[in-house]
Amino acid sequence: MAMNKAPEPDGFTIKFFKACWPIIKVDLLILVRNFHRTKKVLPAINATFLTLIPKSNQADPPDKFYPMALCNVLYKIISKLMADRLKSVLPSIIYQEQIGYVEGRQITDSIILTEELLHSLKAKRSPGMLIQLDLSKAFDRISWQYMKVILQAFGFS
Repeated sequence: MAMNKAPEPDGFTIKFFKACWPIIKVDLLILVRNFHRTKKVLPAINATFLTLIPKSNQADPPDKFYPMALCNVLYKIISKLMADRLKSVLPSIIYQEQIGYVEGRQITDSIILTEELLHSLKAKRSPGMLIQLDLSKAFDRISWQYMKVILQAFGFS
């Protein structure tokens, strides 16, 4: 995170947190512990500004914008802690064929796998079919209830 940027709702920068660390560290640690205990974040910490950033100078229709969420530093700290804890678990719960968002897996692995598959089909003269899916709107179509059940099945609370 940039040291002096503060587009977030609370307006506090990383530089502020570093400069005031001796004063705020105990309160921040209590906040993080409370989050781990209760699994809830205070509404003020969860406050976020949503903005649209144009992809180009000619951005007119909505799909020509990147949506961006500007979150409080405290929220980012908690999110980073959660992500770091999940990092060690992800490779064991995400299939090897799913290469996105898992450290050590490369997008090029999918390209190589596809090339090998096509070569194998041609060499064996086997019938086959490839389908390319556009998942740009997939996030909007996730069943959050289903995701909750899956995460609970893997032992997450």
